[in-house]
Amino acid sequence: IQICGDGVSQRFRHWTSGTEPGERFCSLTTIGRRVGLCIGATRTVSFGDVPDELRECFQLALMTQATGMHFSQAGWSIADIWKRVARIYEKFGRREEWEFADQAEVIGYAPCETRVTPSSKVTLQVGTAMFWHPSVGPAMVGDTMLIGPTGLEMLTPMEQWPMSKVDVKG
Repeated sequence: IQICGDGVSQRFRHWTSGTEPGERFCSLTTIGRRVGLCIGATRTVSFGDVPDELRECFQLALMTQATGMHFSQAGWSIADIWKRVARIYEKFGRREEWEFADQAEVIGYAPCETRVTPSSKVTLQVGTAMFWHPSVGPAMVGDTMLIGPTGLEMLTPMEQWPMSKVDVKG
């Protein structure tokens, strides 16, 4: 479990524990394991009015995650998916944002079986689990999905959380 309060992740994307309380908002990332298989989820929560910067960054993180998830299909290479994700960062003036923290990985028996990078040579197969967890500024979002023969299955659904609709390629 990682919990980061009040935008500390903007400076330290991979932080260690501390004693500082989160007073305005925080991001929580968890990796769990059951029967040997791992799954991850990330949520950002606000303890009151959402600061404008957090809202803006969160919307871009959602668009980035949705793009990565949409193109994570059997037969696609990670490098080809990455080109589409990188285009979202470029389009919104945050070209370098992905360099500050990992954006996704293939997850399975290890929390990170394959890192998602622009030069990955891995081609996705049916049955592959992906943990897309982009961060933009102080905002983070993350879900695990399973690639199926006809699409993806969300393994970390958000029924109990407020939801936003993101449109990727219709």
